[in-house]
Amino acid sequence: MSTLSTFPNKFRSDGSTRKSNLTYSFAASVDLSQNSTRPPKLEGSKYLSVLVPNQIANVLFDITEYSFQGLYITKQKDIVDDINTSSHSLLIECKNYVLDTYLYISIPLLDHNEDTEINTLFSKEGVVTLHDLNHYISLDDTYYSYKTTGVNNKMATFILYTHAVLKIKPMSLSASDTPTTQDLPLTISESPALKVSTLTTPYANNEIYINCEPVDETNSDKSVFIIKPTEKMNRFIQTSGSYFILFFLMFLIYKIIQKMRSNTNSYL
Repeated sequence: MSTLSTFPNKFRSDGSTRKSNLTYSFAASVDLSQNSTRPPKLEGSKYLSVLVPNQIANVLFDITEYSFQGLYITKQKDIVDDINTSSHSLLIECKNYVLDTYLYISIPLLDHNEDTEINTLFSKEGVVTLHDLNHYISLDDTYYSYKTTGVNNKMATFILYTHAVLKIKPMSLSASDTPTTQDLPLTISESPALKVSTLTTPYANNEIYINCEPVDETNSDKSVFIIKPTEKMNRFIQTSGSYFILFFLMFLIYKIIQKMRSNTNSYL
């Protein structure tokens, strides 16, 4: 699917799957604070941002790393196959500072008649501590994904979950805009996300990923080229090794000839 320019959206699925990689490792605890600065599409939502700017990689989606920035409680949410059993969504906001792109993990919330941990987190004034965000993401459910510039005019990847487990007592938030109906179907991931103790980046495998972005700021898809330094190094070692062996053999023959001459002279 090409990059969209709208949010929220209404999708259908066709049962097809997509091979993708979503791994994450959030800190055991993070200090957050209420933040009134929000993208236009998320006005009327509640937002908690990290107290200390974070550029540590917490999420790896395919080949791109993202750093955790904050949490939203919102009624602005995408719909897949008319599954709309929740009135609120939790958005986990992450950012790649190098590419200036975002990733949002959208988790539906079940309505509850009593305050929950999420209510408490968003109702406190001042600094609040978020404990183990890793537990908020399902390790069993697969997910949908798509790209859009419709949140803050920046390239953003949305990870969509449709199965709700977490609960929230409804909050006074702005109602959701009418979702834009999309004709092309969404594909679902082949496997669930993976929680890891340490985020392993593609660079650990000696692969350098260079992002090439069009200068006209269109919605053209970005191309990624992969350069493997080890391949060039291996070729260099193989070539150098051949020359070294040849030199060694010539040197050995030279020393043998010298020794034979020396032995001949000793008999004269």
